[in-house]
Amino acid sequence: MSDPIKPVIEKIKSSPKLKSFCEINKKREKPFTESFLNKVAEAFERYGFETTKTFLLDKRQRQATKYQAEVLLEILNYLDNKVIHQNRDIGRLIIKTLNEIKPIE
Repeated sequence: MSDPIKPVIEKIKSSPKLKSFCEINKKREKPFTESFLNKVAEAFERYGFETTKTFLLDKRQRQATKYQAEVLLEILNYLDNKVIHQNRDIGRLIIKTLNEIKPIE
């Protein structure tokens, strides 16, 4: 049985926005702030795709979270998968671990 999440992770690793964001933030130990990832992950698990998208659209308007929100909006599209729709805690886990998912060079 193949892992249904593997293609999602591969898409995330191939994301041009993620690669660019990590490159811009390469001096930082982690490109995303843990608190921001936790808030997004919690919103995703509790409320689903559309509420999380709305949350990120709002955060995109704020200077402190603008770029993180842009990348996460793209990644949210990659999470639009039958398995993740049925089990949002998988999406939550992926969002929380984005600092560990390195883009493909």
